[in-house]
Amino acid sequence: MVHTVFIVDDHPIFAEGLSQLIAEDTALALCGVMHEAPGALVELKRIRPHVLVCDISLSNSNGLELIKSAKADNPDLRALVISMHDETLYGERALRAGASGYVMKHARSTVMLEAISAVAQGKLWVSELLAARMIRKAVHRFEGGGSDGSPMHVLSDRELEIFQLIGSARGTREISEALHISVKTVESHRLNIKQKLHLRTGLDLVRTAMQWALEIDRV
Repeated sequence: MVHTVFIVDDHPIFAEGLSQLIAEDTALALCGVMHEAPGALVELKRIRPHVLVCDISLSNSNGLELIKSAKADNPDLRALVISMHDETLYGERALRAGASGYVMKHARSTVMLEAISAVAQGKLWVSELLAARMIRKAVHRFEGGGSDGSPMHVLSDRELEIFQLIGSARGTREISEALHISVKTVESHRLNIKQKLHLRTGLDLVRTAMQWALEIDRV
């Protein structure tokens, strides 16, 4: 059986390279490529592919929200996230959103193809690092450790994405340009993050985000 694959990524060069990679596998067939979520959702409803491969950061949207919407329309759709975002931050979120796997963009092309093929066959695919991390967290919760206290548990997917960028010393306009959203939208997210994390000022937000980023790097 040949499995159809639909790519959604707002980096055309990467999407083109991934398309060529898929074309080399006789068990896979590319059925569409889009660079933004709204149009992709329309095409996904029309084409109904077997596998959706998407990034997290998309123009005016979020890949995880795209997965949720696409699977609400087509529960049999299998999804794989291939992203530059750290898997330790977004891997579990992607799975909770309905994805069957997560691959970092710096992974070898053979690894990406292996992940796509696995997801197409109905399997889960995560790296050994992410699998070990998820097992440790599950054991920690089972032993009564509860939440790890990270912002992952209180922030939305987009808020976490912005929180991460704040932690890497990105300003509001830089975040706006990186995520293809308005400055006003970024400011609204910043306010929500401050409220959820019980932070009083913008400086408190920046300090907390940077401290959290340092702690994540040590994991």
